[in-house]
Amino acid sequence: MIPGADFSAPVSTSECPHAAAGFGWPGHHHKKKMQNNNNIEVGRYLISPMSQARDGGGFDALVSIRSGRGMASVDRVMRFTPQFRSPQAALRYAKAEGLAWAHCH
Repeated sequence: MIPGADFSAPVSTSECPHAAAGFGWPGHHHKKKMQNNNNIEVGRYLISPMSQARDGGGFDALVSIRSGRGMASVDRVMRFTPQFRSPQAALRYAKAEGLAWAHCH
Protein backbone atom coordinates (compact mmCIF):
# COMPACT_ATOMS: atom_id res chain seq x y z
CA MET A 1 0.00 0.00 0.00
CA ILE A 2 1.23 3.50 -0.78
CA PRO A 3 1.62 5.45 2.47
CA GLY A 4 -0.53 8.57 2.45
CA ALA A 5 -2.59 7.64 -0.63
CA ASP A 6 -6.35 8.00 -0.82
CA PHE A 7 -7.90 5.82 -3.51
CA SER A 8 -11.55 5.18 -4.22
CA ALA A 9 -11.67 2.00 -6.35
CA PRO A 10 -9.88 -1.30 -5.64
CA VAL A 11 -8.01 -3.24 -8.30
CA SER A 12 -6.48 -6.68 -8.47
CA THR A 13 -3.21 -7.08 -6.62
CA SER A 14 0.13 -8.15 -8.02
CA GLU A 15 3.74 -8.18 -6.91
CA CYS A 16 3.79 -4.39 -7.17
CA PRO A 17 2.92 -2.64 -3.86
CA HIS A 18 1.27 0.20 -5.82
CA ALA A 19 -1.23 -2.20 -7.43
CA ALA A 20 -2.24 -3.57 -4.03
CA ALA A 21 -3.19 -0.06 -2.91
CA GLY A 22 -5.86 0.44 -5.58
CA PHE A 23 -6.62 3.45 -7.72
CA GLY A 24 -9.56 5.45 -8.96
CA TRP A 25 -11.21 8.84 -9.11
CA PRO A 26 -10.99 11.07 -6.06
CA GLY A 27 -14.19 11.16 -4.01
CA HIS A 28 -15.44 14.58 -5.15
CA HIS A 29 -14.95 16.69 -8.21
CA HIS A 30 -13.91 20.22 -7.34
CA LYS A 31 -13.45 23.04 -9.80
CA LYS A 32 -10.07 24.18 -8.51
CA LYS A 33 -7.19 25.13 -10.71
CA MET A 34 -4.66 22.35 -11.04
CA GLN A 35 -1.07 22.80 -12.06
CA ASN A 36 0.32 20.25 -14.53
CA ASN A 37 3.78 21.10 -15.78
CA ASN A 38 4.94 17.99 -17.58
CA ASN A 39 3.64 14.74 -19.01
CA ILE A 40 5.97 11.76 -19.01
CA GLU A 41 5.69 8.70 -21.27
CA VAL A 42 6.63 5.40 -19.60
CA GLY A 43 6.00 2.44 -21.89
CA ARG A 44 2.29 2.42 -22.71
CA TYR A 45 1.43 4.94 -19.97
CA LEU A 46 1.27 8.73 -19.97
CA ILE A 47 2.02 10.07 -16.48
CA SER A 48 0.67 13.54 -15.64
CA PRO A 49 1.67 14.83 -12.18
CA MET A 50 -0.47 17.68 -10.85
CA SER A 51 -0.77 19.90 -7.80
CA GLN A 52 -3.93 21.52 -6.46
CA ALA A 53 -4.33 24.26 -3.84
CA ARG A 54 -6.26 23.24 -0.71
CA ASP A 55 -9.01 25.48 0.63
CA GLY A 56 -7.29 25.86 4.01
CA GLY A 57 -3.81 26.38 2.57
CA GLY A 58 -1.15 24.03 1.30
CA PHE A 59 -1.25 21.83 -1.78
CA ASP A 60 -2.39 18.33 -2.75
CA ALA A 61 -0.47 16.00 -5.05
CA LEU A 62 -2.40 14.17 -7.80
CA VAL A 63 -1.30 12.04 -10.72
CA SER A 64 -3.16 10.92 -13.83
CA ILE A 65 -2.01 7.69 -15.49
CA ARG A 66 -3.43 7.19 -18.96
CA SER A 67 -3.23 4.20 -21.26
CA GLY A 68 -4.93 3.08 -24.46
CA ARG A 69 -6.52 5.16 -27.21
CA GLY A 70 -9.99 6.32 -28.12
CA MET A 71 -12.84 4.23 -26.70
CA ALA A 72 -10.29 1.82 -25.21
CA SER A 73 -8.49 4.48 -23.16
CA VAL A 74 -8.28 4.37 -19.37
CA ASP A 75 -7.36 7.29 -17.09
CA ARG A 76 -6.51 6.49 -13.47
CA VAL A 77 -6.38 9.50 -11.15
CA MET A 78 -4.72 9.22 -7.75
CA ARG A 79 -4.91 11.88 -5.03
CA PHE A 80 -2.42 11.61 -2.17
CA THR A 81 -3.18 12.64 1.40
CA PRO A 82 0.06 14.37 2.48
CA GLN A 83 -0.23 18.15 2.45
CA PHE A 84 2.61 20.07 0.82
CA ARG A 85 3.82 23.62 1.42
CA SER A 86 4.44 24.38 -2.25
CA PRO A 87 3.00 23.28 -5.59
CA GLN A 88 6.51 22.23 -6.66
CA ALA A 89 6.83 19.82 -3.72
CA ALA A 90 3.39 18.34 -4.51
CA LEU A 91 4.38 17.91 -8.18
CA ARG A 92 7.63 16.14 -7.23
CA TYR A 93 5.73 13.72 -4.99
CA ALA A 94 3.05 13.05 -7.63
CA LYS A 95 5.72 12.48 -10.29
CA ALA A 96 7.62 10.01 -8.11
CA GLU A 97 4.47 8.04 -7.24
CA GLY A 98 3.25 7.98 -10.85
CA LEU A 99 6.60 6.78 -12.15
CA ALA A 100 6.80 4.08 -9.46
CA TRP A 101 3.30 2.86 -10.38
CA ALA A 102 4.09 2.77 -14.13
CA HIS A 103 7.36 0.89 -13.61
CA CYS A 104 5.48 -1.81 -11.63
CA HIS A 105 3.00 -2.37 -14.43
